[in-house]
Amino acid sequence: MDAIIKAIGKTPSLATLPLRVEEGYLPALLTQSGGAMRALGAAMLRRETGRPVFVLCTDESNAGTLAADLEALLGESVVRLTGRDLALRDIEVASRQEEQRRLRALDALSAGAAVAVCTVSGLLQRTLPPEVLENAAFTLTAGEGDGPEALEPRLLACGYRRSDMVEGPGQFSRRGGILDIFSPGAERPVRAEFWGDEIDSMGFFDTDTQRRAESIEAFRVLPACESLVDPNRADSIAKALLSRAARAERRGSTELSRRLRRDAELVSSGAPLPWSDRYLPELHGEYATALDYIAPDAIFYIDAPNRCAEKAKDVADALADDLKILREGAFPVADTGEYLLPWKAACEKIADFAVVMADAFSAGRYPLSPRSVLDTNVRQLPSYGGSAETALADVQRYLENGFRVVVLASDGRRADVLAAMLERNGIPPLRGFPNGALPPEGRAAVAVGALSAGLEAPEARLAVLTDTQIAAGALRSRKRRRAMADREKLGSCAISRSAISWCTSTTASAASPAFSGCRWTAWKRTTLKYVTPGRTVCTFRRRSSTLCRNTSAAARIAP
Repeated sequence: MDAIIKAIGKTPSLATLPLRVEEGYLPALLTQSGGAMRALGAAMLRRETGRPVFVLCTDESNAGTLAADLEALLGESVVRLTGRDLALRDIEVASRQEEQRRLRALDALSAGAAVAVCTVSGLLQRTLPPEVLENAAFTLTAGEGDGPEALEPRLLACGYRRSDMVEGPGQFSRRGGILDIFSPGAERPVRAEFWGDEIDSMGFFDTDTQRRAESIEAFRVLPACESLVDPNRADSIAKALLSRAARAERRGSTELSRRLRRDAELVSSGAPLPWSDRYLPELHGEYATALDYIAPDAIFYIDAPNRCAEKAKDVADALADDLKILREGAFPVADTGEYLLPWKAACEKIADFAVVMADAFSAGRYPLSPRSVLDTNVRQLPSYGGSAETALADVQRYLENGFRVVVLASDGRRADVLAAMLERNGIPPLRGFPNGALPPEGRAAVAVGALSAGLEAPEARLAVLTDTQIAAGALRSRKRRRAMADREKLGSCAISRSAISWCTSTTASAASPAFSGCRWTAWKRTTLKYVTPGRTVCTFRRRSSTLCRNTSAAARIAP
């Protein structure tokens, strides 16, 4: 896939982009950046500059597409950061899955992740400051430790819940000298066995069988939630809530005062507070978002900037409506800006980075005024509607015009199917990228890889197609042919619409004795399946208590 990135990056339209980034002639705007070109632009910047790339997009659907394309192009893991639902109401137990995925992504950004994709809500939502995350996280190492007794209060302060058996992230359990922890930063829980105060052995284990699967020497434990109550500040936080309760009582808001006093007591006692998100302003004095976790030298790549601005407004409006309803219900919530960074303030912070914007079309105004505009001159290819014939005609046209054609297949089996299909149509393809290079002009190649859409780059004399475009129709045809072959093997035993009236009053249970000479393979209330002495498979389906079968097979299959 590097060959595709290099070919696009060397075109006259984009060759100067890395230089503009290094010289600070930014923000830059890439137009005609739709489809897979969105990810190609970010991948090219990553390859040519070697700097971290942080991609901002509108929503989770686009984030998933961009992350998949970037992983395929770069061969690097891509951090994905999305928003979450804030726990603002009184609830017994809060689901922390989205929050714990965010913590994993924030920790990866703090550690210097090379490539990240973030949604608008994921960027703007308030979170714990980087220093708090770093101080709350800790590492367990085999041969070291202070004993399980010292770890329990630390885990509770990080938002973990004690349980009899660990089943999901954010839980821990202890049985004597054995401590099980499921950190949000891991796919599986870890079991640490202590000998005295030191960790004697440690490894991942399966939550279903409770058996150890893999031994490890070190394990990083992340906090289980973003709204952490610092034990050293618990008393001051409780006093602040009591002060708010007194003011609410003077205004006659009895229910609001009651909730604030109850929460102040929970905070001071160190008890769990499932709705702690409502007190983010009190818990973290410093206002922090994902912007505070991005490396200073990172390239900030904004996909569809105007749509991102619209999404930011939609997210803010939705949160404002929710907060209004909560205030009417006497819930102690703050203003919208205390939970979500305004888009204008976010743009001011984004301007401190090296900013590159990508848009399918050129618009009159952008959140950040571009200093340079580059037209990528790359067109997204259609999906062909599953028509292999149309796609093959396009491949032939590209080759006749001296283009290099690359057909990407998601795996080796599909690559074989595509190569055979091209060969049958008089287009002998190369396999892969010989010596890491694209095929010569006028030749096609089939390689294992994936992109969300195909593209045409006239300046690079390159066309890239994907298996989802060119092979969908062929694969469906193969399925149809296999289905027809199966029906031919079954012969006349397949149920037909014109002959389903056999035994109109006979139920399945009544019909079974009539076929006692057959070997039954399945017997259900609505379906009979059996094999006749002649090894013919027959299936009966009952419709409205009626047994239906092809009448032409009645005489042949009767014993």
